[in-house]
Amino acid sequence: MKGVVKGVVGVLVSLALMVVAALGAEFSLRRGFPATTVFERWVPTKAGDGPKLLIVGDSFFTRLPGQYDIHDRLLEWLAPRGVQVLNPSRPGIGPHDYLQLFVDAVDDFEPNVVLLSHYVGNDLLDLGCSREIVDVIRDATNPSGHRDGPDESFLLLYVETLARQYAMRNPDFDWASLEERGIPAADIERAKRFEVNPWVIGMGESWPSYYRETLFVDSKCALRAWENTTAVLDEILLRARARGIAVVPVVFPHTLQVNELHHQLYASWQLEVDPSMLDARRPQELLREYYESRGIEMLDLLPTFKAATTQLYWETDEHLAPDGQTVAARAIARFLFDQEAADS
Repeated sequence: MKGVVKGVVGVLVSLALMVVAALGAEFSLRRGFPATTVFERWVPTKAGDGPKLLIVGDSFFTRLPGQYDIHDRLLEWLAPRGVQVLNPSRPGIGPHDYLQLFVDAVDDFEPNVVLLSHYVGNDLLDLGCSREIVDVIRDATNPSGHRDGPDESFLLLYVETLARQYAMRNPDFDWASLEERGIPAADIERAKRFEVNPWVIGMGESWPSYYRETLFVDSKCALRAWENTTAVLDEILLRARARGIAVVPVVFPHTLQVNELHHQLYASWQLEVDPSMLDARRPQELLREYYESRGIEMLDLLPTFKAATTQLYWETDEHLAPDGQTVAARAIARFLFDQEAADS
């Protein structure tokens, strides 16, 4: 009997220590130690008592702990106005996820303005053309479903973030089939080491027409995906209007629209690429028509990017390099507040 009691006591002590450790980790993470993306995403940057700005987007707006990113550049121009900023953006998401982030953030943060991102490169087809959009919207707005936000456990969100990052950097691809498709073996090896984007290379085998469909919106799937996109945007605008929140859409162009930096590279990955993509405007046109019909002015970054004289994207990746982040942040600051500071 004494042995049983001793065993039970040992288990209870172990559980108590685990609970204490978890509470300690939660306390530490909520104060930014160590620096994590969860803290960066869900703790507002308070530069004063000015307007509250909520930024909702994917990797183009994602904060990077310890790095001087687009958020930091933008904050430099917004801080003098006392703007408070919450930026829960994260990589690998699309419009339905933006809806969920909006729902998760508005109650606690109560923003005056939401900066709503749209990335031409994948937001359209990432939303998909096969799922029932009613179900997608219901899942994104269901308060009893899995949530992300400041009221959730930072420890659990941190563990989920680590798992998500691991999955993104270790995709379960059939690498042999990529080489059979004619994609250079050297690039496949670099993709395995995440030195080039494995998801873009993988598209050369799984969906070669992906960017053509995305940029020209000319396939049955792309047209259905656009209908789904407008349904999600309608839900965001409806909820924003009910709370008196101004919506500022920001549209990031795809590299194939801006210049020829990645044309040859993507073609070598067996993606359908041609010079006419430099003149592709259909995604921006559809978005502009949509927002104008609802009395909302949209910031289209394509003209600004095409006029730039420096390299805006990484050499082998379609994400923004430092100069691209600076150009984008300056354009956004001007659009938001017409700041002279953004010209410096």
